[in-house]
Amino acid sequence: MWHSNRVPFLVAILTIGLAACQPHRYEEAPLSPVKPHMNYAKAAELNIALGLAYLKQGDVERARDKLLRASRLNPQNPEVYEALGVYYEHVRLLPRAEESYWKALSLAPESAGANYHFGAYLCHMQQYAKAEGYFQVALEDQHYPKIGELLETAGVCAYQAGNHVLAEAYLTRAVRESPKRTAPWLYAARYAYINGDYDKAHEYIEHYSMLPHRPNPDMLKLQFEIAEKSGDGVLAQASYQQLKTLFPNSSEWRAVMRANLAKERNDD
Repeated sequence: MWHSNRVPFLVAILTIGLAACQPHRYEEAPLSPVKPHMNYAKAAELNIALGLAYLKQGDVERARDKLLRASRLNPQNPEVYEALGVYYEHVRLLPRAEESYWKALSLAPESAGANYHFGAYLCHMQQYAKAEGYFQVALEDQHYPKIGELLETAGVCAYQAGNHVLAEAYLTRAVRESPKRTAPWLYAARYAYINGDYDKAHEYIEHYSMLPHRPNPDMLKLQFEIAEKSGDGVLAQASYQQLKTLFPNSSEWRAVMRANLAKERNDD
């Protein structure tokens, strides 16, 4: 089974990277012929993997060719249409994306991957209640290898829908299921901070800071604010210095600097 690294919708996660495209080009590219005497099922799986790899690299032309070739090799494989849904969503051919997801689900209604990706698509389309239903079906598969990613996406979607309690429940489970994934810890910290639970936010952001990650100004600003609210002067100072050193021209650094100056004036 293939697995895509879907970019979450929030904070950029819950968006899928949607590329500008010229739709007619994708339909005009010729497909290489299917060779006789091959193992069609295995060849289809290989083409799915290649197509998604090309898509991740931004080579949409080759991705399209490989995925359509997979659909010719094994038109009864639901993973073909799941992958095509991700592809069409990426190039903003949204009606075809939805059609592909429906095809995948018609072939495998209980598929965790198809339900997950269609749920993510519906969330992107702001159909939050419907998305939640598909996430629930996907979560019934206890052996789905991308359970952490699924829970992360469902949590961000729930937060977008305004259901902060459900969002926290999903993200709390996400960090338990996939403790080495950085994004769920960051989302959980952000939502706990917004909800005023500073101790829990501090727990999440501290764990996040210990995992390998690439610093960015938004994360460092959040880390600084959580540390300030929870009374962790060491973490607050470290975040402050990182922002100052790494991102001196960022709006986040300017906001932290203004907040720090205001605090100093109030202390005086």
